[in-house]
Amino acid sequence: LAGWRLPRLGAVAAAVLAIVVWGLAQRIGGATHWSAAVWAVNLTTQGIALMTIAVLVSSLAERVRIERAAARVDPLTGLGNRRALVEQGRLLVDLCRRHRHAVSVAVIDLDHFKQVNDRFGHLAGDQVLRGIGELLAAEAREGDLYCRFGGEEFVLLLPATRADGAAGLAQRLLQLLPRREFSLLPGRPVT
Repeated sequence: LAGWRLPRLGAVAAAVLAIVVWGLAQRIGGATHWSAAVWAVNLTTQGIALMTIAVLVSSLAERVRIERAAARVDPLTGLGNRRALVEQGRLLVDLCRRHRHAVSVAVIDLDHFKQVNDRFGHLAGDQVLRGIGELLAAEAREGDLYCRFGGEEFVLLLPATRADGAAGLAQRLLQLLPRREFSLLPGRPVT
């Protein structure tokens, strides 16, 4: 349990505590061994087993936490992905509903993106998607949810934002996007 709930150092500390408690329980309970050496070997073996289990379980728990987080992030843009939008979006909308705040959704679909990939290659397309991710991350307010929904589509969930605020953000993004330079697309604005 300690290995699953605590960081590695906490899990090792819990294992050490368990070893000490086990050893004291053996002594106080009157457990007898053929010799002190047998008792020491038994305690050491138990200790190694507990520490190994603690380290392995804490490593597994950390890996599970990393994988859960990665399952909600688009690896190309660093923005949330569709799963993050569904899970976190539901919470944001429920929170806005509970506090009677407006919530806006904006969808961004890049123009002629297939042509970028076909004409300039997928590296150029990936560069554009990363650039869009950087732009959106720079423009996001704390609490906004910006996600790559799929392909060249992005969804912005804007809590406590009325339609006019979302429209203003969309206009700002429309103005900023063509100004971004993409080295694999020299002189070709993305819209």
